[in-house]
Amino acid sequence: LALAACVVALYTGDAYVQLVRDFTQVQAQPHTVFAIEFFAGWCGHCQVPKEESLRRAASQSTEPDLPLLCQAFAPVWKAAAAGACAARPALTFGAVDCVADYVLCREMGVSGFPSVRVFTAGAPPTGEELATCGHGCESAVEVLDDVLAAANAAAARAAAASGPPFRC
Repeated sequence: LALAACVVALYTGDAYVQLVRDFTQVQAQPHTVFAIEFFAGWCGHCQVPKEESLRRAASQSTEPDLPLLCQAFAPVWKAAAAGACAARPALTFGAVDCVADYVLCREMGVSGFPSVRVFTAGAPPTGEELATCGHGCESAVEVLDDVLAAANAAAARAAAASGPPFRC
């Protein structure tokens, strides 16, 4: 019960991160970029405070890449969303709880947490995975840079697919 309350509280009521349960609200709006984090409440990478996660990683493993992976991503995602609020509604941050919406996450091909993808014109139906922050980053600036790069790449593909502009 405590874990369920923690999961619900992860993004509920956040002014900048929209909880997504139905992808019609994401894909039905042209000229809009949706940056979506797919998370699982049981995932320590998604919610454990970074210092605690690093302490656990240090006591359980000697793998050099583990501390980067074992970070609290929810606060970073919230900070990135707050930093991008001036771009709303053209850029909207959202989150999908893959425990509550298992079928949706499976349809999207989500296989690890957190997973971050951009949905916009030119992106694949399952979203454009971020090049650097696809499974989390340490700072909101890194996330915003990667979200914008993925959105620009998708827009360039959409423009190329539509062909050259009509000229008389």
